[in-house]
Amino acid sequence: MLTGVFVGVLAQSLVDFIETESQDVQQLFPAGENGAVASVFAVYVVFLAVMASAYAATAVGAARSEEVAGRAAAVLAAPVSRRRWLGAQVALAGGVAVVTMLVTGVLMGAAGARSLDDPGQLGDLLGAAAVTLPGVLVVLGVAVLLLGAAPRAFPVVWAYVAYVGLIGVLGGVLPDGADALSPFAYLPALPSEPMSWGPVAAVTAVGALLVVAGLAAFRRRDALG
Repeated sequence: MLTGVFVGVLAQSLVDFIETESQDVQQLFPAGENGAVASVFAVYVVFLAVMASAYAATAVGAARSEEVAGRAAAVLAAPVSRRRWLGAQVALAGGVAVVTMLVTGVLMGAAGARSLDDPGQLGDLLGAAAVTLPGVLVVLGVAVLLLGAAPRAFPVVWAYVAYVGLIGVLGGVLPDGADALSPFAYLPALPSEPMSWGPVAAVTAVGALLVVAGLAAFRRRDALG
C-alpha cells in the first residue's frame, strides 16, 4: 500500500523521467489513449496486484504447512469438513487481497490527485485497482488447485507468480504470446485503456472455477496427498 502512495506522489516525476529516457524504457510504459501518466499508473497497478496475488498464494501455502505439521489433522478430527476448513482460509486470503488492492487504489489515487492536481485520479485508480481483482482470483485459484490436486507440487505456484510479475512489468518488450498464461494480460489496463466488461467477467469465471476445482480436489484426496 505504501508503494502505491509513493507512485502517486512521484507520478509526474516518473512521467518526466520516462519521457526523457531511451525508447527501450518507454516501451515498458507504452502511452495509451489516456496519456503517459495513465500508462505509468496502469503498469504499477498491475505490479501491486501481483504483490497481492503473492500474499494470497502465501496464505494458501500456510494451509499446506498446517497439513504437513499435523496441526490440520487435529482441527479436522472435529466435525469440520476438509472443504470448509480450507474454504475458510481461502476466503480470508482472498478477502485480505481484495481489501489490500482497494485501499491501495484509494491511497495511490489520493496521492496522484494531489501530485497532479487532478481530483479525477482518485476514482480512476480505485477503478484500476478493482479491475485487477479477477487476476488476483486466478492466481489464488491456481494455488488452491495445486494444494488440492497436487500438494507436493505446490511450490510451482511461486514460479507462476514470478511469471505473472515478469509479464506485468516487461510485457511491453517481450515476444508476442509470452503473456498468454497471465490473467492480467486479458484485463483492461486501466486507466490507460478503456473499460471492457467481457474480459473481466471471463477472467473472474476462470478464477472461480479454479478455486471450486481446488476445494473439490482437496476434499477428495488423502490427508497429506
